[in-house]
Amino acid sequence: MPWSKAREAWTYTRDDGTTTLRRGAQSAIVSQVGVSTNPKVGGSSAAGTVPQHPNGLKPRVCLVQSAGGIRRRVVCYTVASELYTGVETTINLDVDGASTAFTRYATEGERIRGGEQD
Repeated sequence: MPWSKAREAWTYTRDDGTTTLRRGAQSAIVSQVGVSTNPKVGGSSAAGTVPQHPNGLKPRVCLVQSAGGIRRRVVCYTVASELYTGVETTINLDVDGASTAFTRYATEGERIRGGEQD
């Protein structure tokens, strides 16, 4: 089945657990659910009233790799997301228009670009 490029507004929760921001997300990624039936990458649909994710904030990600050696970064919208915590270790991503399995091998926390945390 071809990979959908459809996007939607998704809620990203900062590491403080209370600040929520709106980011664009590929529907085909955020629609994948884990063992809890929640999105593997966490988060939920965002209303237009949620503040937009600032350019200077680098979001937390999982580093993933396909069996063919392709590496990608996947944004995890909450620190409790199943992919970020390791409860889930696989996610499907687009490779040349086809859904391809990737395996989690590491994580990177959120940080401010150009700031002390970067």
